[in-house]
Order: sequence, then C-alpha cells, then structure tokens
Amino acid sequence: MNYKEAYEAGYGWVARGLIGGEAVFRNKPTLDTNNIWVPANVDNDEWRFIDNGWIVEGVRCIPLTKQLAYSERKKNGTTKVAQPRAPKVAHCQWCGAEFTRKNDVKKFCSYRCYVAYRHDEAAKKAALEEAAEERSCKGCGRKFVVKKNNKKQKYCSRECQIKTNRKAVEARRRAKKIANAK
Repeated sequence: MNYKEAYEAGYGWVARGLIGGEAVFRNKPTLDTNNIWVPANVDNDEWRFIDNGWIVEGVRCIPLTKQLAYSERKKNGTTKVAQPRAPKVAHCQWCGAEFTRKNDVKKFCSYRCYVAYRHDEAAKKAALEEAAEERSCKGCGRKFVVKKNNKKQKYCSRECQIKTNRKAVEARRRAKKIANAK
C-alpha cells in the first residue's frame, strides 16, 4: 500500500519510525512510554504498515495529505530549494566606493580601507587625549587634567566624587533632622 492508496482507503495520518518503516492511521496516534505509536482505537482496520512492515517507533507523525503532497513534489522534482540571495550593494565607509556584500556587517570594500579607517580613528583618539585642559577638583581642590572628550568631569577621581556626594547627603540629612526638631 502506498500513500495514495492509503489516503483513498480513509487513512489520515502517517507515522515514521526511528528504526525504519511507516504506518498509516485513521485517527492521530499517540506515543506510549516505549516510543511506539499506538492507534486511537484498537480496531484491526485502524492502522496498517505501509513501507517494509517494521514496528513503527519514533516521534514523527504527520497528516497523510502533507506527506502525499511532499512525495508528489519530490517525484516531480519540484521540492523547495533555497534560492540564492541577491547581493547587497553598499558604500565603503572610508573611500565611498560601491561594493557588493554578503551580509549587513561588512562596511569596507577592502582590507586596505579598513586599516586606513582604523589608523585614522586611532589618530583622532590620540588628538583628543593630547588636547586636554587643567581643572581643580570640586571635592578636594587638587588640580587634574581633563581630556577633551570628557568635558563634564568635575572630580579628580571616582573615589573623590563618592566621598563628596556622601558628605552632601549627610549634610542634607542633618539639616532635615534639625528642621524636624523645631
């Protein structure tokens, strides 16, 4: 019995086993504790072996109509094949040249442009570090150097900032306590 004959005979489900073989069922079967497909009803006409007559085991059970459609497509040679993706056109971040890329990550047309970009970025970073100004710390009053890319820095270190903020919080608590005592 093949898939088409099984469908015409009223079978609706096909279960494929791990060790080979297939069986068709009228109603959707369930798996028992031994991973064997068990028919919904115990009638003799409820299920049939379809392939080579092995005991059907495993975890795959699909509607027979789906299997029929797949086997027809396979026979006709029209199974789905992944279509190649169209190449994506992009512009190099360094030289602006147009190039094709396989994914969205590539940003440069060549390794040479990538290296030139990285060299330029390193030079910009070094220039920012050189262009610095001297300030006095808001907490302790010591002089410290502020880099150009960190214009909002007010304290010489993180520890000094934390210490100053703790003092301010304690002062507010004391003022609140005095105000509540009056």
